[in-house]
Amino acid sequence: MGDADEINNIDLTPAARYYRLHRAEKLAKNKEEYNNNPEVIRKRAERERERAEKVAQKEALKKQKEAEKERIVLERKAIALATRHKKTKSID
Repeated sequence: MGDADEINNIDLTPAARYYRLHRAEKLAKNKEEYNNNPEVIRKRAERERERAEKVAQKEALKKQKEAEKERIVLERKAIALATRHKKTKSID
């Protein structure tokens, strides 16, 4: 019962009481206004577009590197086939 007495003895100003009771509502309202701001929406879309372009560039570069590696492997295989030694039967 000591806790209840301490809570009742705390003096809150009307402004402090209002702040504590309506803080979550005010924060939600501010966040909603921020998210519906056309400038924020435009910037968010711009960042998403730039992010998508970066990912596309990385994928294209990765495919290009893989194609280059495959080309090198095929060239080396062709060189190996062209320079291989054929076994000849020797008459002993």
